[in-house]
Amino acid sequence: ISCKLRPKLLFCLVDPATKYHMWRMRLKVSEQLRYCADLFNSNENQSHEIDSSEMSINNESESIPQSSRNEMSNQQDCFQLLKHSAMELMRDPVAIVRKDAVLSFAYLMKANDKDDCDFVVMLSKSEKFYEREIAASVFEYADFDKISSIIDVLLNDLLKDNVANIRINVANAIRTIYANMNTNEPLYQRIIECVHILHDDIDPDVKSAIQAINC
Repeated sequence: ISCKLRPKLLFCLVDPATKYHMWRMRLKVSEQLRYCADLFNSNENQSHEIDSSEMSINNESESIPQSSRNEMSNQQDCFQLLKHSAMELMRDPVAIVRKDAVLSFAYLMKANDKDDCDFVVMLSKSEKFYEREIAASVFEYADFDKISSIIDVLLNDLLKDNVANIRINVANAIRTIYANMNTNEPLYQRIIECVHILHDDIDPDVKSAIQAINC
């Protein structure tokens, strides 16, 4: 995609909650965040200053808001803007949008990036159960090197959550981590202990989610 088209594509992908009132549009934005990420993740793209003259949208009346123009014209990292859109959609009121946004966020995360990890920790402490549920899902889909520094959030806090759906997501995440772990790794025994806890869960759906691991 040409440099001249990138600002127009970026415009469509930033501030989705404000820009799109239909949840299906927000879902499509979420999907495109991970599909388009590589277009904005090269050194060339990150260092390219987007000329404000390129930022008009070719329709009859719409142009980029000044807030978005400022963000993009000051040599901001476009890849980071995509990640912020994913973060926004992870708190969407529609469940299917949130669940898809986790996939995009997990793809866009950097290894043990402080801002990324702080965001997951914040979700894990939310009073809204569905945000804690999304926090647990991050551990299922993100590469382990991206979330290893906050693994206690999964194995301590979310494991003990009172909401069964969150513990189901914890079980799913632990299954994924376990499947990619060697028995000689330091975390292995702790994962096994969490598996035993989930096997003894009072909720049958939680037990079902972890039953694939027999140890």
